[in-house]
Amino acid sequence: MPVFIQSAEAISPQDTFQPAISQTGKLAKIEFRPLPGEGYHNCIHPDYKQYINPTALRRMSPLIRMGLATSKICVEKAGIEKPDAILVGSGLGCVRDTVKFLNQLIENQETLLNPTAFIQSTHNTVSGQIALMLGCRAHNLTFSQDSISFETALLEGMLLLDEDKAMNILLGGIDEVVEESFQLMNKNGCLNGPMGEGSNFFLISSERSAKSMARLDGLEILNRCKSGDISRHTNDFLASRGLAFDDIDLLLAGRNGDENSEEIYDQVEQLFHPSKLAEYKHLVGEYNTASAFAMWLATGIIRDKYIPDTLLRGRSGNKDGAPRTRPIRRVLLFNQYKGQDFSWILLSHPDT
Repeated sequence: MPVFIQSAEAISPQDTFQPAISQTGKLAKIEFRPLPGEGYHNCIHPDYKQYINPTALRRMSPLIRMGLATSKICVEKAGIEKPDAILVGSGLGCVRDTVKFLNQLIENQETLLNPTAFIQSTHNTVSGQIALMLGCRAHNLTFSQDSISFETALLEGMLLLDEDKAMNILLGGIDEVVEESFQLMNKNGCLNGPMGEGSNFFLISSERSAKSMARLDGLEILNRCKSGDISRHTNDFLASRGLAFDDIDLLLAGRNGDENSEEIYDQVEQLFHPSKLAEYKHLVGEYNTASAFAMWLATGIIRDKYIPDTLLRGRSGNKDGAPRTRPIRRVLLFNQYKGQDFSWILLSHPDT
C-alpha cells in the first residue's frame, strides 16, 4: 500500500527550519555547510515564541521545543487540525533533563528531589507534549531502538495505515546531544564522527493529494548482516519492488567518517553510478535518528528537483556529471551503525 508524505519540517545544525518559505524551491534557499569534523553540533534554533505559548516555553528543554515547533508546522502545512496518531522515534530521549535529574540525585543525596526533571527525562516526553499541544488523544507511541528508532516508528506508521487507510499520522525522529553525553561517549570510545542532533517530522497518509511531496515505497530493517551480503540485500530489496539499480536516481548514504564503516558503504555505493552518490551526516553529525533528517532531505530533493552540491559524494557533483537541477524520481536511503542496524528506505515521486 502506498504511503504519501504530505508535509515535512526539520530543525537541525543547518538553517533548515523555514516555515515561511513556500513549498517549492526550499532546498535552493538553504546554504548547506559541512560541519567541523570534531566535537558535537547543536541545532540552529528559531524564535520559539512564535510557535509555543511563552508561559509554557520557560519550562521546556530545547528538545521539547524543537519537537513542538516542527510538529506544529508540519501539521499546519498538511492542512489538518490534528493527526489521528503520533509516532516518535528517539534513541536517547531527553538527555538534558536526564542529566539534570541525575545531578539533583547526587547533590541532594537522593532526598527532596524535584520530580519535574524526572518526568521530562523520559523518552516519550516529546510525543506527550505534542499530544497536549494539538489536543490529540489518539494512538501515541515512542520508539527507542538505538539507531533504528525512527525506522521502527516509520514501520509502525505503515502498519497503522495498512489497517486504516483514512488515518493521518504525525511521524518524527528526534534526539539531542549535550556536553555530558558527548564527553561520556568520547571517553568510552563510542564516537563515530562528530555528534549532532535534530528534530524531523512528517505527516503521512495513504491518500495522494495536491500537497503530497513524496511517496514511501519500501522499508527494510536488518539488525545483523554478514560482511559481503550488503550488496545482495540491497538488490533483493529493490527487486522485491520490481526495480533495478539503474532505476534509482540518487543513493543517500549515512557515511559518518568512521573508518570501520567505510567498507560497508563502499559495498552499496559500488552498485550505483558515481553521479548518483550522496551523503548527509557531514551536515548534521551522527545521532540515533539521523536517518529522519535524510528522509526530510530526500523528500525536498524529490519535490524541488534540486540537489545541494554539498550532498554529492566527494562534494564535486557537477564535475561528476550530476547537475544540481534534474528530475529525481526515486531516492534510496541507506544507513547503518557500527556494522549493525541496517536500514533501507525507498522514496519516489508521487506520480511515479
